[in-house]
Amino acid sequence: MEKNLHKAKELLRKYREGSCTPDEKAWVENWYAQLNDTPTDLSDTELSDDLSLLKAKLEDIPQRTPLKRTMLSVAAAAIVLLSAGLIIYRYQQQTQPTNNLTSQYGGDVLPGGNRATLSFSNGNSITLNENKDGIVTTTQQYTYTDGEKVSATLKETEYATLTTPRGGQYQITLPDGTKVWLNAASSLRYPVVFNADERKVELTGEGYFEVVHDEQHPFIVESKGQSVQVLGTSFNVNAYADVIATTLVNGSVKLSHSRSDKEQLLQPGEQAVLRGKTYQVQSVEVGDFTSWKNGLIVLNDADLPTIIRQIERWYDVEFVLPEVSTSRQVFGELRRNVNLSDILDALHEYYGLNFKIEGRRIIASN
Repeated sequence: MEKNLHKAKELLRKYREGSCTPDEKAWVENWYAQLNDTPTDLSDTELSDDLSLLKAKLEDIPQRTPLKRTMLSVAAAAIVLLSAGLIIYRYQQQTQPTNNLTSQYGGDVLPGGNRATLSFSNGNSITLNENKDGIVTTTQQYTYTDGEKVSATLKETEYATLTTPRGGQYQITLPDGTKVWLNAASSLRYPVVFNADERKVELTGEGYFEVVHDEQHPFIVESKGQSVQVLGTSFNVNAYADVIATTLVNGSVKLSHSRSDKEQLLQPGEQAVLRGKTYQVQSVEVGDFTSWKNGLIVLNDADLPTIIRQIERWYDVEFVLPEVSTSRQVFGELRRNVNLSDILDALHEYYGLNFKIEGRRIIASN
């Protein structure tokens, strides 16, 4: 809070002196507009208190001036679009998704939630409770994270698979204590009992791993021909498309792929993207690629097709888009707990598209 207060006071000082950039000036004025005050009459105490109302990342604003990119942020209580010399602000009364599936678009779609199916190699399967956020495995049974038993056992089965649909997510704690978060349209196949030499699982889609350290039993994640080998660490693997991106939060990992003759080591804060036969490694803000498990879709210079793909997976919808320029990049955050209409509002403001919701199809027009 002290760092945020310092940044806020610095912006306020620059505003009073008339030295703000156009972006900073517009941002400050619209910030205070929601507080029903002018930018010169708040004390430090009031300023500190009001910081808790801010949904944008205040500390980032001064460091990105003049702004060259556009920020699109759908927060719990607001939609903010920032672009060079322009800010559009609209306060939203709804802070939580509503079951009222009507909107100016002719309908609405609720956000995704905790949805998954657990299936076993013996042919049995079970739909997991949507009111729970995850399951914990042992060598004999499953329980939800709150301790309630799942009506399934591990008898006479060798492998199990946790699968999330479009619009679903779920968490699992494996028998060794490793935790895995599955994003929408993903699956994790794992042995009920890890063998004596290694702990190997298979991932499709996207998963975030917090691996329990065990030097004697390396943990291996296989996905689309790629193998990620670790002893104990936290990392994210995105294997939705042909390009596989592995982002390391802490620890270290060793990557290999069936079509590459070289192994790749990663350090914390690095991301390796396999393109063709070559790994391309760069330093990244890991939160941009792991925040989905905390309820955010982070857009880092994303274009419209990238945004649409993420929205389609999380809301289980299909977009029909007209010919539109997709080169305009967007920076910001989308909260995953708002109705689809809130997301469409922001896309309408920025891209100028009109939308009509027809069931699970979203028709866009110029």
